[in-house]
Parts: sequence; structure tokens; C-alpha cells
Amino acid sequence: MSDDLMRDERTQPVMPVKPVRLSRWLMIIGLGLLNHALGAQQLQVAARVVGVEPIYAAARTHCDVPPPRAADGLAATLQWDLAGRCREQPAGTEPIRWRVQYKWDNRTFSTETRRKPGDTLPIVVTLN
Repeated sequence: MSDDLMRDERTQPVMPVKPVRLSRWLMIIGLGLLNHALGAQQLQVAARVVGVEPIYAAARTHCDVPPPRAADGLAATLQWDLAGRCREQPAGTEPIRWRVQYKWDNRTFSTETRRKPGDTLPIVVTLN
């Protein structure tokens, strides 16, 4: 086994998160074929990021007193509404998540992450 492969606590091969050359891809495929008798093999590899879009928190309404029940009638609801017990919390200025598009196996996929990714995104690939 190559020094580039490491084993985690579940003894699954894990690829370092960096761009992979063709020779390493051939090695990964070869390892998958050699271990075919042992079942499916999972590898963590680096997928190329092709797009990143920030996701911001939406503006929300916060009320100090909960609204009256529907059974209390329209007058109670209007009185509660006119009292101005609610205020709008503005939308955030910092992204709360990132929508990431990445390419793997000549196909484009999308996911959301908590942190802004770099040029690559670690993904788990199952070799059958």
C-alpha cells in the first residue's frame, strides 16, 4: 500500500485532501479491484469546486408577547397587532452556510457547507 494512503480508526483508506494525479487515480482503482473480494471500499478524495454561493440568514419577526388564539377573535388580534409588540430582526450580513457546486466523475453535484471551501472539497467515494 502506498504511503499516500492512511487508515482511520475504522481501517478505511483515506486519501489526503489535495489534487490527485492520474497515477494516483490508477492506484485507487487498482486498490479497489484488489479489495473487491472484501466488499465495497470507501475512499475520501478531493473533488474540484466549480462554484460557491453564500447563504444568508433571512430576516425574522420576533414578538415579545405571543399572538392571541384564533378563538379570541379578530378584535383581540387587531389590538395585539396595533400594540407593536413585534419587531423585525434584520437579515444577517455574514453568510451562515455556503452552497457549493463540485465536479466528480465528469458530473456536477451540489451540497451545503458551514465553512467556505477552498479549491477542493473532501468527499467519500465507494468503489464496488
